[in-house]
Amino acid sequence: MLKIVMFLFLFSSISSRADLTIYTSELPPYVMNNGESGIAVDILNELFLRSKIKAELLLTPNARAIHQAQISLSSCAFPIQRSQKRESEFSWIGPIFISQSAIFTLENSKVDITVLDDVGQAVIGVLLGSSDITYLKNRGLQVEEAHNEILNARKLRSKRFKYWASDSLAAPFLAGRTGVSIRKKIIFRKSLRALACNKNLDPKIVKVMNDVLTRMYKDGTIERIRNKYLKTVAYHSNK
Repeated sequence: MLKIVMFLFLFSSISSRADLTIYTSELPPYVMNNGESGIAVDILNELFLRSKIKAELLLTPNARAIHQAQISLSSCAFPIQRSQKRESEFSWIGPIFISQSAIFTLENSKVDITVLDDVGQAVIGVLLGSSDITYLKNRGLQVEEAHNEILNARKLRSKRFKYWASDSLAAPFLAGRTGVSIRKKIIFRKSLRALACNKNLDPKIVKVMNDVLTRMYKDGTIERIRNKYLKTVAYHSNK
């Protein structure tokens, strides 16, 4: 795991044990450049700055990030899809942003789908730890899980499967890194992405962070951070 100290502020007004370890994985445009930038990273930096919290960021596969947040008291994972199944498993700070999950194919693919059920029994590549897995399986669809999305992009290129379920903004970035030309076919669900913290984390800390996040939405901070990345997002999405 890659360790990056990213937040330098002590949350002394609430608890002397308020230091947090944040687990995440590369997911452009939300988490980029080894966790040094991105929409979600910038939002969390500002959130922790205003909340006066000291924390460190560790890059690790998505499934491991979720597991660490479940077993370690002062730990959180982000940006995690909030779902009914996960609701009672964590203390939630969010939403950090709203994401869309989409089905992608190779750009030159002849398959034509207009609804999710058109996939039939074809295998769909999906990220291990994503709540899209449960959603797709509940629809009776077949999935193949991978530890990271770069691997899914490579499998799509080698035609291990015809369909890739991924974040609608992240997939074009990741495909570009592997030289894969993809086409978005359908958006099949929206998800609230949040900071998923250990369920036994001090409720006072959770409340303060949620209150600060609400103020960031109201004063336009979230919108400004998101807009900063829109040009880059549009470039990759239209390639």
